[in-house]
Order: sequence, then C-alpha cells, then structure tokens
Amino acid sequence: MILLFSQAFAGTLSGTVVDTEGAPISGVDVVAYDARLNYATAETTSDGGFRIGALPAGTYRLRAMPSDSDPRVDRFLPDTWDYCAGEVVGVTEAGAVDTLDFALPTGGSLTGRIVSTSGAPVVGAQVLGLGQSERISLVSRLTTTDIDGGYTIVGLDSEPGASEPYAVYVAASGFPRQYLAPSYDEETSALFDVTLGEPADAGEQALLDGITVTGTVTGPDGPVASGTVYVYSPSQVLSVAIASDGTYVADGLPPGDVTAWASSGGLATTYYPDGDRPGERVSFPDEGQLGEGVDLSLPTESSLTVTLAAEGDLSDVSVLLYNDTYTVGRGGGLEDDGTLTIAGLHPGAYFLFVYGADVGLTDDFVRDAAGAQLTFEVDGATAATVSLPAGASFSGTVRGDGGEPVYGAYIYATTADGESTEVGVTDRDGAYTIPGLPGADYVLRAAYAAYCPSDASWTKVWWPDGRSEEDATVTTITAGEARTGVDFVLFGDDDQDLMGDDWEAENGLDPERDDAAEDPDGDGAANADEWLAGTDPTSQSEELEGCSRGCGSGGAALGMLIPLAVLRRRTAWTGAPRSRALRW
Repeated sequence: MILLFSQAFAGTLSGTVVDTEGAPISGVDVVAYDARLNYATAETTSDGGFRIGALPAGTYRLRAMPSDSDPRVDRFLPDTWDYCAGEVVGVTEAGAVDTLDFALPTGGSLTGRIVSTSGAPVVGAQVLGLGQSERISLVSRLTTTDIDGGYTIVGLDSEPGASEPYAVYVAASGFPRQYLAPSYDEETSALFDVTLGEPADAGEQALLDGITVTGTVTGPDGPVASGTVYVYSPSQVLSVAIASDGTYVADGLPPGDVTAWASSGGLATTYYPDGDRPGERVSFPDEGQLGEGVDLSLPTESSLTVTLAAEGDLSDVSVLLYNDTYTVGRGGGLEDDGTLTIAGLHPGAYFLFVYGADVGLTDDFVRDAAGAQLTFEVDGATAATVSLPAGASFSGTVRGDGGEPVYGAYIYATTADGESTEVGVTDRDGAYTIPGLPGADYVLRAAYAAYCPSDASWTKVWWPDGRSEEDATVTTITAGEARTGVDFVLFGDDDQDLMGDDWEAENGLDPERDDAAEDPDGDGAANADEWLAGTDPTSQSEELEGCSRGCGSGGAALGMLIPLAVLRRRTAWTGAPRSRALRW
C-alpha cells in the first residue's frame, strides 16, 4: 500500500548515508515505513544526504537501499537486516528528526559466467541473486550478463566473517527461466556461499534449453496472419507473435504439461484446441523436445456492449464479464457515457460484475428482480443495458480503549450467510467507510494485528462490542442506506496474546507476555477462553459453562505476518520467480 502523504503535514526525517570510511553514497533510496507499512521515499544526493518531508505524525522505521549496481548492502536504521529490529523513530506533526545516519558496509559479490549447452555465451541475461536463509531472506540483487556471458552480483549481505547461501535465478531470451546450476525448482537449485566484503565464484554454468512448442492458428477463413499466442508450461508463460502464415514458435519453456491460448483482432480468444476456457494440455516431458501440433482454431468473435443506466461521469466504473464457471474474466473501465464493449468472446452464457461503489452504486453482480445473478446470453454482437441498486455503506471510527484513534485497522462486513466479505481500512483519524454494499444482513468485525512483536496492537471486536464471533450482532442495511456511527472500541493488546492488557492487569495476569494458554485457576479453561467469556481467570467460582468457547484452546491464534512482498527490493526484473524480486 502506497501512502500518499498530504502536504498539510510537515513532519520531516533527514540524515546521511555513507560507507564505513565515511564517504557519502549518492543515489540510495531511503524509505520510511509507518506502522502499517505505508511508506515515503527520498534519494540521497551527492553529499549522501536525504530528507523525507510531509510526513504525518507517527512512528517510522527507515531503510537505506543502494541500487543493484552499488556494492554496499541494504540496512535498516541504524545497522540491522531485520525490519522489526530497526530503530523506531517518532515524528510529531510539524516536527523534524535529523542525524538519522546510515553507515553501509560493502557486501559480498558473486561472479560467474552463463553459457548455452553448446558453450556459447548468453548475452544480456538478467541474473538475480536471492538470499535463502532467514538472515538474508529480504536480499535480492540484479545484474545482466556481458558480451562474454559474465556477470557479477554485488551488495550481498551476511554477518561479518560468516557466509550466507544465495540462489541465482536467470531470465534469458530463448531459454526457460531457471535457477543455477541448473534447475527449474528453487528447492533443488545450487546454493553459493557469500561472505560480507568478499568475492565468491559461481563458475561457468550452462543453461537448460527447455522445450520448443510450435503450432498453427487458424480462423474461419484459414490461417490467422497476426495476433498473439500465449504458451504455458509449468509456472511459466511465454507470449509470441503469430506469423503471417498462421504459425508460431515458442522457444524456451520448461518441460511438462503445456497449454496455449491465442487472441487476434475480430476473432474469439481461444484456449487449446478450440475452447473458451482452459482445457486440454499436451505433455512434452523431455528436455530439448520439440512440441509440435499445438494448434488453435479461433472462431469469429462475439461481443457484449454493456451500457450502465446511471447518471453522471461513469468513467470510474469498471466491469468484469465471467463465463459460467468463473474460469475466465474479461472487462475494463466504462467510457464517460457508461458504455464498454467486451470483444473476443465465444458465444455462451456469462455473468457480469460491476464495480459501482465510486459512483454510489453497488459492487456486485448484475441481478434479476428476484436477486439471482442475471445470465447474459452472448452470440454475435450483443448489447445489454444494465442497472444496479444504490450502494449501501457502513462508516464509523475505530478507537482503542484509551480513546486513541486506531490507524490501519481492518473492518470486515460479511454477509450473514458468509458468502461475501467487503473490507474497509481506518485512516489516521481512525475513520473508515465501506461503500458499494448490496442491501443485506451483515456481521461486522474490526481487527488489527501488529507486524512486529514490539509494536502496539489490539484485539478483535465483533459489532458492537463482542469478543468472539458468537457475540456478533447481525446488522441489516437496505439498498442506498448510509449507516453512520458504526464505531468500534478495540482493547489494547501490546503483548499480542489476543487478550486485552487492562483486563489482564485487572485479573492478575501478565499484560507484558503471552500467557493466553495458561490456566492459573486450574478450572480447565485457558486464559484466552476466560477472556472471551468475560470470566475471572484466577477464580474457579466463575467457570465457563460447558466450555462452549473452546476450553483449553491453547492460546492465541497466529497474528498477521509481515507481507514480505511489500518488503522486497524493486528492480527492473522481467522474469521474477516470485514476489521476492520486488523492492518494498
């Protein structure tokens, strides 16, 4: 989540980034994360200085991230690899904190050479070093092979004097994306030990050739002369152009079960061999195999022109058209006048979902008068005018039991039948709105989970003040109703054991450690169960009747984990194996 900081705030964080000799480092991205992992950035100047301004009041952790080509390592302030171990810096509204200084050591490097099976250098390949242990799990550095197939990955981190394991992932034109040395699976890839400040050698590695898939794309009038074919083989998709004679060649995919689909102007997007959804696959299990005959037959397209019957500018409304098994969805944003043509369709039955909350309508499937999803029968050029009821909304505030607004709490509105959930998030004032709801019965819940064990947290609350789902109140809202004042009070839970700290202190428990699974009164009910029931955890005179809430449940549930995709490096990588290639 990217936080767009308002200029109405004037908090500022500033400092310098230097190397261990005190020399300034320019071009380093310095990122300030708030308690909910929203962020702002600044880049160091020639003197190593940075200034991150217009920050809302709150707490932040900072990280300095040199470019992929810089030999210095990434670090959280003041000098740690662990986000949660980073220094927490508080900034007040209109306040400034300076002298936030980093001294980045030079990392290790890994050098190697990549060649084809014939020994020819692989030029221009993207080579990504990926940390494999917990210590370096956030480390990823990217480089490109030179004219001789050589590469050097720099800035690889470890503890001083200790090596850490790195895998190497390669994306090269004409080859499947793969790990060295060589493997399609990270679990079986080679690991290279790298030590801070020292060079390591990966040697020469030959890439697997993979398989080549070929076929012909035809339409009602014969070979299709243009368009795109997408070929899938385990975990990888390769897109290639259709040649003027209708043929295509997809070179460099992993062996395995292959499928393909194609799109071309005026024709229906089609999955192998001639369907409107993923179906058959063809097995090409052998390395180096030529997979021929993956042919596709594309019929003339059908289309659906949707017109939304509503007033005003409708360009903020988008739609998705699903087939009858929800395996394929196509759509886009409406024009100002509320129309959109969805082309490339096969004839058939479809369902239409409209995201209308931004214009006061529902986010919902188009339904008939009885409330059932409306089926759109598409055959040829089909048009439909649709309407949606006015959207309902819940809004209110979330505060802690000390009266403070809770920023970044999640509010879940779940239909009473459990089939649909919409989510709102509180702003810095603790306010939220969940718009675009169909009129229905809902169960509402507010929750907050800290990302780090040392950070402030709160327990869950079911509307209006229940401690468990059994206490939830079903709330009915009608179409177009704006229900305000749906306010929650969360109980402070800084030891993150899912019990309110004040309640723990009042009942003789320890609000500074996780004692949820303990049973001090020996009545068979864990403290967590006593919290849910509102009974005294230190007195057998208040036993849980029938232990209906799960006596002896053994403590707190797992909290929210740090979303590592948000904490990864951002690169120009075009073949990332997973989210670890993202910069956070």
